[in-house]
Amino acid sequence: MGAAEEKPLRFPGEVKAGQSFRKPIGRGLAFVLAGDDDGWIIEVQPEVPRGEACKGYSTVIATPLHGYTQNDLNVTYGVSAADAVKRPRAVEFVLDQAACRLESQRLERLSHPGSFSDAEVESARQTFGTSPTGKAMVRILHSKISAQDKIEWIKFEVTITFPPGR
Repeated sequence: MGAAEEKPLRFPGEVKAGQSFRKPIGRGLAFVLAGDDDGWIIEVQPEVPRGEACKGYSTVIATPLHGYTQNDLNVTYGVSAADAVKRPRAVEFVLDQAACRLESQRLERLSHPGSFSDAEVESARQTFGTSPTGKAMVRILHSKISAQDKIEWIKFEVTITFPPGR
């Protein structure tokens, strides 16, 4: 008999411009909306930061490597506030510090290929994002956008799933 699939974790949230949101999701991890002047970055981080070298468990594997990603819930890269809040986000995240460090190393090689050998860059290209991952689905339920095209407030729902048996 196979292991039972873990039930997804669901929770609502609400945050105003400039504020951040943080909620523990189990397995020593926390879901975070890191606020700044343009909106938020969707992130999964260690629940209790202990000086870990790698903190961005989802941004470390976000694609594309340059430009607007699923992690961006903001008005950067020419994206309007209305467009930023209208679509759900599927954000994948690595599950632990070791995977975060490994993916961070791969990301560094892909982002700065001139600093590494061709073999190191090709290896990073072949293996980037292959660590086991969980997923955070973020749906914006309600939002308020200012006349200056800023996201003033969002009410959202998050669904977290972890891979079976991990």
